[in-house]
Amino acid sequence: MSLTDGARNFNATTGNLKQLLVAVDQNAASLPDVSVEKAAVVSALADADEAVRRQTFHTAERAQATVDVNAALARGMEAGVRLQSAVVFKLGKKNEKLTEFRLKPLRKRKPPAVKRFTALERAEAQAAELAALKAELAALKERFKVSPEPEGDTSST
Repeated sequence: MSLTDGARNFNATTGNLKQLLVAVDQNAASLPDVSVEKAAVVSALADADEAVRRQTFHTAERAQATVDVNAALARGMEAGVRLQSAVVFKLGKKNEKLTEFRLKPLRKRKPPAVKRFTALERAEAQAAELAALKAELAALKERFKVSPEPEGDTSST
């Protein structure tokens, strides 16, 4: 997970940043002082919303408002990354609580032998399912077997 998950449009980006702010507010007691980074994200979101309002109401300023929206979103993303870094610093890389902040915790990998074993189990299950389907197909063919046509004279006179 990251701030750029989903489409790279205004709603997805602002939604991801707002979710990050909510997670920071909910976990304020266990985080370091991130008020500067949080204020930067809030400011960037406010600037982006104001620029979108200008973009919709003032056709003449539409191009400049688009530039302002993109600049505000870039500032918001940068501040969001700094905020996420502060969260990782405080909670640690392995803390499962990182998922609330749209981050992936560092998890232990499965040993290769376990991966091979699960792949073997999956292949055996698929083979058993295939055998069951073949048996069912054979039973259906037997059940709905059409009697062969007589090989005699087929001409009509």
